[in-house]
Amino acid sequence: MRRADREVTDRQEILAILNQCTVGHLALVDPYGEPYLVPMNFGWEDKEGKVRIYLHSAKEGRKLDILAKNPRACFEADCNHELETARNACAYSFKYESVMGWGNVRVVQDVEEKIHGLTLLMKHQTGKDFTFEPKHTAIVEVLCLELDKITGKRRLTK
Repeated sequence: MRRADREVTDRQEILAILNQCTVGHLALVDPYGEPYLVPMNFGWEDKEGKVRIYLHSAKEGRKLDILAKNPRACFEADCNHELETARNACAYSFKYESVMGWGNVRVVQDVEEKIHGLTLLMKHQTGKDFTFEPKHTAIVEVLCLELDKITGKRRLTK
């Protein structure tokens, strides 16, 4: 990371930042080398030392077409934005916290894991517990991005 002074290295701090974000950006590359970036709501868990990001998706579309050929992905989420004004344009700055992670995405096939992923997503987005039944999983795909690497960055003060 170029700005080591902004790097967050403590895993618990990185996860705390992730927990504050509600929209993440899933970056994929199609078979022709064309990048594809899509903003998505997400839920997550840290289980057995692995961070898993759960996303829901329509049952068809470009995202799934790309993932069928290349499951590698990058995920980014950022939050706590605040513009810092100044007397001149070059002195303006921006406060933020962000998390980036890299890993493989798989389409979840197991109904119980789909329910688990949807439950995590809704809890993260709303703070509420919802109950899902197997029939609810039939109308969506649930994606699981298991991160091989996760990093954090922040700029909170001048």
